[in-house]
Amino acid sequence: MQRSGVFRGVTIVLALVLALAGVLFVKALFYSAPSTSIEAVDRVDVPAGAASRLSEAIRIQTISALPDEAVRKARFQAFQAFLEKAYPLVHAALTVEKLNEFGLLYAWKGKNPGLKPILLLSHQDVVPVEEGTEADWTYPPFSGAIEEGFIWGRGAWDDKSTLLASLEALEKMLAEGRQPERTLMLAFGHDEEVGGRQGAGEIAKYLENQGVQFEFVLDEGGVIGKGLVPGVAQPVALIGTAEKGYLTLELSAEGPGGHSSMPPSITAIGRLARAIDRLQSKPFPARLTEPVRGMLDSLGPHMPWQKRLVLANLWLFEPLVVSQMAAGHSTQAHVRTTTAPTILDAGVKENVLPQSASATINFRLLPGETRESAIETVKRTIRDERVAVRETGQIGAEPSAVSSGESYGFKALLTAIRQTNGDVLVSPALLFGATDSRYYAGVTESIFRYTPIRIGKGDVKRIHGTNERIAVPDYENAIRFYYQLLLNTVINPKPSADG
Repeated sequence: MQRSGVFRGVTIVLALVLALAGVLFVKALFYSAPSTSIEAVDRVDVPAGAASRLSEAIRIQTISALPDEAVRKARFQAFQAFLEKAYPLVHAALTVEKLNEFGLLYAWKGKNPGLKPILLLSHQDVVPVEEGTEADWTYPPFSGAIEEGFIWGRGAWDDKSTLLASLEALEKMLAEGRQPERTLMLAFGHDEEVGGRQGAGEIAKYLENQGVQFEFVLDEGGVIGKGLVPGVAQPVALIGTAEKGYLTLELSAEGPGGHSSMPPSITAIGRLARAIDRLQSKPFPARLTEPVRGMLDSLGPHMPWQKRLVLANLWLFEPLVVSQMAAGHSTQAHVRTTTAPTILDAGVKENVLPQSASATINFRLLPGETRESAIETVKRTIRDERVAVRETGQIGAEPSAVSSGESYGFKALLTAIRQTNGDVLVSPALLFGATDSRYYAGVTESIFRYTPIRIGKGDVKRIHGTNERIAVPDYENAIRFYYQLLLNTVINPKPSADG
């Protein structure tokens, strides 16, 4: 009887295991991405001279971090004079307002006031080139050289390419005599690279005070990447439906000074180092957020069978997926608030004990986190009241809200991307960096972050780095993307969320 009972128990367990395996298999077998029917369109001819105009824009060194105020102002004045000359139809047909001296707000008034306007964002400024690295560039960093099939220079990617591509598309539409049904606005800040408060921050306040509400807002962000998503062979267009928050903390410790031959048991540097080690040894907890879950769900069906099996059954395997992503250098930022020590300051001489030591730690906050909760976590992790913690830095931003992948704006972007890049997959994503879009939360429920440029693994290091460049065909296709997006949403808009 006992042996019979054991046998029945084993049989039941085996049956449950087989049933579970069957469920997992069936879910993976029928795991597929939603099919979307996209209307084919004719390939748009790009305006002649577009690459040369981007080249000229790059040669104007609109560095927002310049200490010489007079030089900085002269360069932004020159850049805006260039825009007026390069895009005469835009500046004749649209109203242009200058806010806080160099912020630009364009408006192309639509015929149908019942349609909410849309807003395209870009920024005029660029980061400087690190001193001493100029010779590392294949072509001088502000040359705008058009060589080897690329346009080279600071701003070729971030962010003059999107600014000019949107104006190229608009200039072409005006030359064709197009008339907008929906109002289009474009906002170009001038200090995004140093926080954006004076540019996008002021423009957004102005729009809020005017009571403007947008159908959606589009800023720079995700790109078309090939080889950037493990397990996916096709190029993937990543649309940022949210961005991480930004927090910089200064940690500081004090200790007795004196001669290094008679050190205390723990010095100011030692106390600070211990705090940093604790932060890195015990990172923020990992979890899936809505944008990352959406990305996995969109791309999972296109992955090899083993990964499909796991992602089709996240209800069971979510802890495993989160654990694996948290362990990867290139994937952990998707699932946790990251901790990055970036600056250390202590000591003046090798045989003198410093009385104080400080470190700057940069955190990128996962949606659901707040700056306040992150600071509390840092203090609990450090466990040392003698290490002072204070917020610092140029930027302080909470994580953004998550915009819906079912919204009019997301579907409009997906359509335009597929119409101009037929071979790509389109997915929601979480943006790790901070953009000007965070200032516009008060004027729309739908903010998306997407840069219509193709990149490979080797191109990621060019962001704010050496040899920033954009392929001429990619720039031309960015113009086609903006043209198609405006054609679909501004000139011939389909029914939207506002009816």
